Amino acid sequence: MQATPKTVDGTTQLVANPKILESSFGPEDLYLAHGRGDGLPPKLWSLSEHAPSKCGVCKRELYSYDMGAVISGFGS
Repeated sequence: MQATPKTVDGTTQLVANPKILESSFGPEDLYLAHGRGDGLPPKLWSLSEHAPSKCGVCKRELYSYDMGAVISGFGS
């Protein structure tokens, strides 16, 4: 979930942005690979705690998002 500081009823509050990124059930263990020096774009990695619903034989799922997708629209 993203949140942006906005004025609500005269006070500054964090207001949630309506952005959804698909993830597994029980995401955990976030890691940011910031891409310094390797020429690759920054990625946010995670590992699922529970078996994903789309894979009946999977125990855990490792996945990533490009940080451009994670932060797009942030602050708007």
